[in-house]
Amino acid sequence: MKRNFIKTMALSMSLLFLMSGCSTNKEEGKPSESADIAASSVADANTTDLVEPGEVVLTPEEQKTIDSLTEVTGDIYLLDCYSDYKLEDYLASNITDGMGMDYWLTSELTHNIPTGNLKDFGCSSFATLSDAGDHLFGRNYDIYNGKSLVVRTAPEDGYASIGIVDLNHLNMYQGSYDIDSEDGKLLLLAAPWCICDGINEMGLGMSVLQLDETHVVTDTEKGDLMLYAATRVVLDKCATVDEAIELLD
Repeated sequence: MKRNFIKTMALSMSLLFLMSGCSTNKEEGKPSESADIAASSVADANTTDLVEPGEVVLTPEEQKTIDSLTEVTGDIYLLDCYSDYKLEDYLASNITDGMGMDYWLTSELTHNIPTGNLKDFGCSSFATLSDAGDHLFGRNYDIYNGKSLVVRTAPEDGYASIGIVDLNHLNMYQGSYDIDSEDGKLLLLAAPWCICDGINEMGLGMSVLQLDETHVVTDTEKGDLMLYAATRVVLDKCATVDEAIELLD
């Protein structure tokens, strides 16, 4: 049922959840000008645990995910995720900052190809009702030019969803990796964690926005949940706005 949903789902919603306020580098931190800076920050985190990219051996599911990449237009690509993006492992890791998330994605999913940092940008989104009573959800990127990736996921223990990734968020900014390169294709394995917005099979939508604001950290005994990760977890686990609010609490 979930895979069938992934192939036939229309972009309409019965429920909408908007979340605003994110900062640079998938949370905070300084933007990277090239893949070299991103690679060095990953290496600084823990070089002993990473393997050389030349030693990569893909699982059948990872290869199937990469092989599913298709070009819809010159600026939009489509990817079906068949590989395990390790949601429960991520939550158990209790990652608290942008470098930690980049390192986890690099070491656990992309076979040592650095996911890198984000440039500064802004964006906005809106929700409205059509004359026919349908919920419409849209967004823009006030950002440097880039290409977009539509990511379709169907976890066995969660809701199927469609999400949108700006490929700049996958270290495919100018001077870094290209989506058609071998290393760039490995970065696609981290795509489920880099969506800026999406909608799941229950009609729940969520958007993350970049705003010009001071980053605030609330230190509690609860586990940390990065904003990009919050989008992934909400779409996988929540069917309603109330469930999303309860999870984020």
